[in-house]
Amino acid sequence: MPNYMPMDSLKTMLGQIRGYVRDEGRDPSQYGIDVRINYNRTPPTQWGQELAELRGLDVTHVSLNTMGADFTALDQHLDVLRQFKAHADAG
Repeated sequence: MPNYMPMDSLKTMLGQIRGYVRDEGRDPSQYGIDVRINYNRTPPTQWGQELAELRGLDVTHVSLNTMGADFTALDQHLDVLRQFKAHADAG
């Protein structure tokens, strides 16, 4: 999936992809969907809502991109990733 896509566009694209899979006689639920959330575009206050919406779309994998966040140390990236994981685990 693209690195960033508005939720409405993502819903449309997932419908298309799952339709292609069905057209080939396969079960779309057997195929994982990986989505990346960009730290720069989705602040921590929106992670819970974003993750809930992605779960509702049966997205199987979500990662957080911290590149370009103006962090100056590895620990800053790791701290944000830990926070993101906590949000994901809580949902």
